Amino acid sequence: MTAEIVRALERLQSCGQLPEPCDDSHLDQPVVGKPISHGHIIEVSNILKAVNGDLRAAKGDDFVSHHLDSLLRGSQVYSEPPKPRKEPVIYSLASVMVVIPADVW
Repeated sequence: MTAEIVRALERLQSCGQLPEPCDDSHLDQPVVGKPISHGHIIEVSNILKAVNGDLRAAKGDDFVSHHLDSLLRGSQVYSEPPKPRKEPVIYSLASVMVVIPADVW
């Protein structure tokens, strides 16, 4: 979550209009850096658009933009770290016994 998404969620909490949380969502305890799904960001934006429409004239400290570009400013997309490489298998030639027929010599 970005700082702007946290402000938006706190604003929606004060209005009592938080989106429906999923099993893994942290919408009731918004903190910068916690993950949030794409669907929840869209839902927050849509609800905030309706709330801001009611308070269009009041652009004071309570006003939070519903535009996605302002909500997502400073965000990062999570990319899974690369899987660890398998350990290479080292074969020792000392443990390999080679049998050479006598007629080859």
